Amino acid sequence: MLKAVMSEATPQGATTPAYKFAVNSTIVQHVVPTSQLNKATSTSTSTGTGPEGESTSSEAVAPASASKKGQAGRRGMHSATAGYWNEKTDGMWSFKYDGEAKGLDVVIMLIWIAL
Repeated sequence: MLKAVMSEATPQGATTPAYKFAVNSTIVQHVVPTSQLNKATSTSTSTGTGPEGESTSSEAVAPASASKKGQAGRRGMHSATAGYWNEKTDGMWSFKYDGEAKGLDVVIMLIWIAL
């Protein structure tokens, strides 16, 4: 990505681009919260009524990771960038690729500063 941006920003006939660039990427993984992994959870199922009319039920204990299978969560992420630059010639651009089907998001950030 950086090579493509530099070639686009280089004026025709020049050997270097008119800007300095910085590229950053952050990968955000979607997972089950680690605090819930391998914890037992109980599920209650009603089986009917007893001889004196009271309801009966049975409880099953299963690992939380089994009950969470197929569910994806997101870990918290915070990213902040700031700089002192000339607003007419310098700037920042970011893009988030939403990869829900792949279990992760990718955030790309590009900063340019005029020379």
